[in-house]
Amino acid sequence: MDSPPKTHPWWKAAVAYQVYPRSFQDSNGDGIGDLPGLISRLDYLHTLGIDLLWITPVYASPQVDNGYDISDYQAIDPTFGTLADVDRLIAECHQRGIRLIMDLVINHCSAQHPWFKAARSARDNPYRDWFIWRDPVDGREPNNWASHFAPSAWTLDEATGQYYLHTFAREQPDLNWQHPPVRAALHAMIRWWLARGIDGFRLDAISYIDKAERRELDMAFLFEPVSDVYAHGMQPGRLKEILTRWQTGLHGRAWVGLGFNNHDQARVVSAFGDDSAEHRGASAKCFGTLLLTLQGTPFIYQGEELGMPNVAFEHIDDYQDLNTHHRYRQNMAKGWTPERALAEEHAFSRDNARTPMPWDASTHAGFTTGTPWLAVGPSFNTVNVATALADEGSVFHHYRQLIALRKQWPALVHGDFVRLDADDGPVFAYSRSFDDSRLLVVMNLGSAPASFSALPAGCELLLGNLPAGAASDKLLPWEARVYRFVD
Repeated sequence: MDSPPKTHPWWKAAVAYQVYPRSFQDSNGDGIGDLPGLISRLDYLHTLGIDLLWITPVYASPQVDNGYDISDYQAIDPTFGTLADVDRLIAECHQRGIRLIMDLVINHCSAQHPWFKAARSARDNPYRDWFIWRDPVDGREPNNWASHFAPSAWTLDEATGQYYLHTFAREQPDLNWQHPPVRAALHAMIRWWLARGIDGFRLDAISYIDKAERRELDMAFLFEPVSDVYAHGMQPGRLKEILTRWQTGLHGRAWVGLGFNNHDQARVVSAFGDDSAEHRGASAKCFGTLLLTLQGTPFIYQGEELGMPNVAFEHIDDYQDLNTHHRYRQNMAKGWTPERALAEEHAFSRDNARTPMPWDASTHAGFTTGTPWLAVGPSFNTVNVATALADEGSVFHHYRQLIALRKQWPALVHGDFVRLDADDGPVFAYSRSFDDSRLLVVMNLGSAPASFSALPAGCELLLGNLPAGAASDKLLPWEARVYRFVD
């Protein structure tokens, strides 16, 4: 079995938590989460046990795409606070032993950024080459490339008669990474933030950026499980095969960031699990067990530790997400009924993950004293932080126990992975081994009872998500157990 180096990167042993600041905690009653609100909730994150915090963009932005259209990389949008608030956030995180990383959006910027304003002012402007321009072809777009948020990835700048490239919204022009001054300016900005005390970055849309081949990143996010569930629905056999392939293929060679949901994806308990009243808690704990017992840095998305489900807004106008409205229009153009098109968004809208964090059962879930920018999810009366903290059997406390277990057993961080089940059924069983310790993880990825081979002799139950018999070979729906081999 492989041993880690005597000193290994801190981020391998870290447990990360992602915050979408707009939806986390509002401090001034304007209905939008902000940095002072986030700072006021750091003790909650410290109680959970995380030691790495990732926040999505809070830079100056017109907010066309909720901050992923940046107009000034070295300023904070007044919606979220000030640079002084960032400095205080860094200090307060570090005081609690939490490192802070920020989203870095450098594939594109905002059309309101001074760079792009200068670039579109004239073809001979020095900033013109900072972006990607093409002449029309037969009076139309240069090619048939599609944008994520629009039918075409090209928009005509009528003043100069050329099209500019935007992989995302037309208000998000792509930067030209082949142009050395672009790289120099962005590198300088990155160094500026690091000098300010930021511990690192999550690189957004990195696959679109022109870059040298085979240059190493510290880790890459593993998105295949989510994309497969979106394409094929939750199939335990497919999920087990994907995770096994990555766990065995990367061991000792590379590292991944693990997560089953984020600000762009549906809630894990709804997309992967069972969000019915009967099984929501157990399935949320089951996927928490899976996340925190695999190799890779686990990323918990805000509210995941509560078992927050998707929302099902009654009308498309209740959704705020740009991509949701784009997909809805596309589906309506295909001839879908409004009911079918809306059901698609119930399942896949990014707003499923962006509803305000439910802190308690009060008005607007304790998120704001004003009107929230996006409606609070209807489950907040029962699925909220206050209720979870008061219930020792809650999803929150199970996540807390899992995090503590991961920190106690190096095998869950550095150990090798061996799959022990042999079919496409709902039971997923695997071992994690490191030095003299060996752990066994077994779970039922389904809403019906299941059986598995009898436990090997000498197994001691460390943690389970349901009060079932520790030695039983019968698993209740969504039951998950972690054992250690004593002998």
